[in-house]
Amino acid sequence: MTEANKRATASGTIPTMGRGRRWIGLIIGLIGMNMGIVATTVYLATSDRSAGVEPDYYARALNYDRVILQRTANRRLGWKSTATLTGTPDGKLAVLHVQLKDGEGNPVPAALVRAVAFSSLRSGERSSVQLREFAGGYEATVPVSASGQWRVQLTAKRGADTFTSEQDVALTMPTASNAARGTGDLR
Repeated sequence: MTEANKRATASGTIPTMGRGRRWIGLIIGLIGMNMGIVATTVYLATSDRSAGVEPDYYARALNYDRVILQRTANRRLGWKSTATLTGTPDGKLAVLHVQLKDGEGNPVPAALVRAVAFSSLRSGERSSVQLREFAGGYEATVPVSASGQWRVQLTAKRGADTFTSEQDVALTMPTASNAARGTGDLR
């Protein structure tokens, strides 16, 4: 026993560890703070709707030769696609219009056209749709998850021909004055 402990015992007081407990408390506090930061980071990483992983990215990487072959087939076909995305007045839906033209500028009729559309801000929320043919092109309705820039991935099949395209498209919304007048003019 140390001299200080002997005096404390003789006077009837119980010796305390003082500094040692403060260090233990500091260490436990730092570990607790670290656990809180890790828990917050995991929560934010898993609950963020704006983050998205490219579906089947590993399989697509392994089969990149098919992508190259498809690009060659697209050039051979000579088809071109133009996509526009126009919001509805309520802002909950958008109409995807696609014009599909052959190498001579003529519309490509009777094709089975599918699209995957998603906002660049919400790439984890993808809409897969089959477009229906209308005069001069194809169209479908997609839910709007965010305004701004969208990515549209198209696949068009007609007979043995398959055409693919990826484009960035700006979502245009009706102006408030036009929606109130009911003119239908879109910006």
